[in-house]
Amino acid sequence: MTARTNPEEWGGRLGIANGRGSVPAVVAAILMLLPALALCSSTATAAEITYVITSEDVNLYLSKDGSASLNYDIHVTVRPQSDSVDHFVIHMPNWQFEPSSSTVSLDGRTLKDIKKTGARESDMLITLGPANALPAGTVHSLSVVTDVGAIAMKHPSDGNKARISFTPTWWDPNEVQLVQNVKVGIHLTEDFLDTAAISYTDGANVTVFGERIVLTWTYKDVPPEQRIDHRVDIPRSAVDKVYDEFWDIEFHYYQNYLLLVVILVLVGVAYVAIKRALRKPYIKPYLNLEGWGTRKGFGPMEAAFVLGLPRERVAAMFLVDLVMVDAIEVKDPERMEVTVKNPDHEGRSAPFLGCIRNGRLDPIATTNFLGSLQDEVLAKLEGYDVEETKAHYATQGGTRRSRPGSGRQQPVDDVLWLMTDPRSKKRFKEAPVEGVPAWTSWKVTL
Repeated sequence: MTARTNPEEWGGRLGIANGRGSVPAVVAAILMLLPALALCSSTATAAEITYVITSEDVNLYLSKDGSASLNYDIHVTVRPQSDSVDHFVIHMPNWQFEPSSSTVSLDGRTLKDIKKTGARESDMLITLGPANALPAGTVHSLSVVTDVGAIAMKHPSDGNKARISFTPTWWDPNEVQLVQNVKVGIHLTEDFLDTAAISYTDGANVTVFGERIVLTWTYKDVPPEQRIDHRVDIPRSAVDKVYDEFWDIEFHYYQNYLLLVVILVLVGVAYVAIKRALRKPYIKPYLNLEGWGTRKGFGPMEAAFVLGLPRERVAAMFLVDLVMVDAIEVKDPERMEVTVKNPDHEGRSAPFLGCIRNGRLDPIATTNFLGSLQDEVLAKLEGYDVEETKAHYATQGGTRRSRPGSGRQQPVDDVLWLMTDPRSKKRFKEAPVEGVPAWTSWKVTL
């Protein structure tokens, strides 16, 4: 006991003395322990393996509608040194089976706790429960009968054929030690007996049993995780319906995502509908433009954008306003040669003077100015009923048609509001208004 608990003597055996040791000696000691650690690890893993599949007999019966009935007869031996078995997982060909219509029995006792599981719900989870758990060292018989809705699939390259693909259940290697005997049978549709018209995976024994062609494969000592794929190609006429690999099988996996997209679209539609329902009736928006001050309501040029008039009409309105206040003079209406008479003009159309360059109305500057103004006007309409706003301003031109008495000039605002009327060009031609330039065509070419 003293030798075992004496640190110096214990350290000396590993080449360590008085706190100073040999690193190679320590490494050597650790390496000596690794086999024991590995043994412990392998023992723990082996203890997790609970049973052996002594035989697995699987039969697929193909129906005329392209579906299939699957019969599994499985014999299980629970290892003597293992824990009890409380569940089984049977891998189905695809998700199109209903646990509620499946029949599962264990040693003749019917089991009810059956549900889909797995990433795509293509696994059948059979839960035994504590009362029915299989104790160590016992042998049992598991029977599973279920229908799968889609087995006859479109052939990938031949439109005249259908393909039956089937993989019998494989197993979790952490639970199953070995599958000793496997027998797989695929029974084709009744009354189809032309064995020369089919092709299939190698190794099959082909017979005719009753009114069906039966293909059988047998295997021994199969690793539990090994997937043994079986394929049979038959004439498409042998079944009434064939299924599409994506739309009938894979699309199910994306249905949850599709449902999410539909919900988001419905929420978006509801949001827009509610927003429109709660939208304010016409209230004059506020407009703030440099040099024009802050006021309530749109002026005639902004209203022209609300009414959808072309930008050329709005440019003409700015020019008419500047001419009528004697800020500019139009020398040549055809070429739009303009002389600025008052560069310090501070009226509402003063910003438009920046579009007059070198005696001409610059098309690029004018387009940019009008585009910026239009964007600002439309932004101010956010939250208001556009149609009611448009209807309100469409009446303004008509209300300004009263003619002043002799010797009085039509107010500039009235002239500009009259220009918002789509028929104003004709009406001004028929009844000229004092103070309005004779050259104007109500449209400027930009």
